[in-house]
Amino acid sequence: MTTQPTKAKKRAATATAGGPKPKKARVAKPKAVKPKVPRAKKPRRPVQKAGNTADYHYFHNKTDHGDCKDDYDRIIEKCADTPANDQAAAASRQNSKLGTNAAPSVKSHETDVKKALVDIDAQAKIDTGFKSTKKNAWMKNCTGLWQKPGGERGPDNAKVSNTQKFKDQLTTTFANSPDLLTPGPMEDIMAATMASAAHADPCIKARKCLLIPYMDADKTAAGNGCCPGQTGHHLLPSAMFDQYAPELNSDKKTYKRKMKNDGRRPCWKGYEHNAALTICLEGTTNRSANGSHGHAHKETGDILDRFRKSADMPYTDARNEVADMFATMFGCDSKCLSEQLDDSLKNKHSCGDLDKAKVSPHSGEANGGPDAPTGPVPAPTAAPLTPTNVI
Repeated sequence: MTTQPTKAKKRAATATAGGPKPKKARVAKPKAVKPKVPRAKKPRRPVQKAGNTADYHYFHNKTDHGDCKDDYDRIIEKCADTPANDQAAAASRQNSKLGTNAAPSVKSHETDVKKALVDIDAQAKIDTGFKSTKKNAWMKNCTGLWQKPGGERGPDNAKVSNTQKFKDQLTTTFANSPDLLTPGPMEDIMAATMASAAHADPCIKARKCLLIPYMDADKTAAGNGCCPGQTGHHLLPSAMFDQYAPELNSDKKTYKRKMKNDGRRPCWKGYEHNAALTICLEGTTNRSANGSHGHAHKETGDILDRFRKSADMPYTDARNEVADMFATMFGCDSKCLSEQLDDSLKNKHSCGDLDKAKVSPHSGEANGGPDAPTGPVPAPTAAPLTPTNVI
């Protein structure tokens, strides 16, 4: 019996005879593992706020794109702390003119009233305890806008009439017009002169497009709000969110000329006067001659006239009319103003979307609400005779 050679013996014999050498087994080289180096994060560029102010999300969340971008860019440009802007603002204020709601007898003394307004500024800054910071740097543009007409603020919170201090500068100027030196007209002159200064200053005018909650309008020292002498004016007057009902005269046969306030409209129970958005205006009363504040109430009344025959009007009509009015006054984008209003009110209306919401046609003036019914009160309709009501 012949023994068969094994595979191992065959490979050995082949190697001895000069055949091919056996292949060496491959040994895998260990892979070099590079240590992970954490990537350095780029520092986040801080969001630039409009005119060094607080971040009002109703405005700032629309500034990267959309309808508020141009208004935002204008605030950044005009409120930047540069010598060129300082010179432009000073020149604009110097050439400012009183508005159309100022009396002709006042316009003839325009130089005197403008000087009187600036003369009381320095003391006002001291009285308010103002300290300049990076956040309120824009306030150097508040020249002539440090005191509210009719307000009372003096050293150590003493009650000193701001209008009286303004009047003291003008006693000689209006010596031949003593009626102008009385409290009401003097307040109107001061407010009109302030409105002129605010409209002329490129930064202050641009900042009007940034709407501010009413409760923040006076938070000036922190860089928020308006100039100390300005007033937060509700673009949509709070009276719009109330309902109105006719009221009878004592004879019970005729209606009173004015509708009575019948409380908050049911769908607007969530509306809050203090949280509602405002625009920074000049003046403190609703009189049409009382600066831009009084003028705004009058203009609002005019544009609402065509809606007053009804106790209701669409919210969207009120919003669009008012936004267009202020856009024309101050060069804002009306869509940006509308979007800010919508954002602030969408969660305050409990009866569906805002495009179906109703408000009252009211300008905020004393007689600015819906028209009352006219003529005699209709006689009650008699119920038909039935076995239950026949005596």
